[in-house]
Amino acid sequence: GGLAAAGWNLSLGLSLGILAFSALGPDHYEIGLYAGFAAAIWGHLIAGLFGGAAHPGSGPHAASTLILASLVATLAADPAFAPSATHGVGPIVAIAGATVVIAGIAQIVLGAIGAANSARFVPFPFVAGFMCGASALIVVAQLTPISGVTRGDLVAGADATWDALQLVTLGVGIATAATIWAVGWRSKRVPAPIVGLLAGSVLYYAIAFLVPHARLGPVVGAIATGLPAPTALAPLADVPWEAI
Repeated sequence: GGLAAAGWNLSLGLSLGILAFSALGPDHYEIGLYAGFAAAIWGHLIAGLFGGAAHPGSGPHAASTLILASLVATLAADPAFAPSATHGVGPIVAIAGATVVIAGIAQIVLGAIGAANSARFVPFPFVAGFMCGASALIVVAQLTPISGVTRGDLVAGADATWDALQLVTLGVGIATAATIWAVGWRSKRVPAPIVGLLAGSVLYYAIAFLVPHARLGPVVGAIATGLPAPTALAPLADVPWEAI
């Protein structure tokens, strides 16, 4: 059970972490990966030590990831915080981390005063619609990584879109999704995301080896080793108050 849960959280930390910081571009995918793993490791550790549920656990979630991704995209488009040669992406990561901390404190306060009881009045069709909308946004956000086509290519016209389309990358993405769906449909005991992660990675590197000139998307890149350290908030000291 523990290995299955760890495998599931590995895939969630990988995918949702990259999604949260995708606005920073492929050159900074490792930041999202590191953040996703940090959320999974520290979230489960704290929930296990201090959680009050029978089966405590906490980690990255799709809905909250989309909210964080929207914040990161807004900051990346702001000239005061946009990555540059002088300050890099540190301020954006710090503000995003501070936002998560503030949100966590707000949740603790709301839970302490019993505000969570109001959830019983939320209509289920709203919840279903919200989750469907979140799923649609995730799919839209992954169209560029899975195909290589950007919004600028679509605006430029059909010729530019076709030139940017990476059919091999699209094939790897579709094969990975199909593997996850097939394994999840056939067996509930096998962690489908992990099988999909392995199958997609093997297929990617097999194509890269057999067809060196194939147009494949980038890899995530190297990440720091060791346990994630809670030092992401340090660059906040260098952010001017007027910019915040």
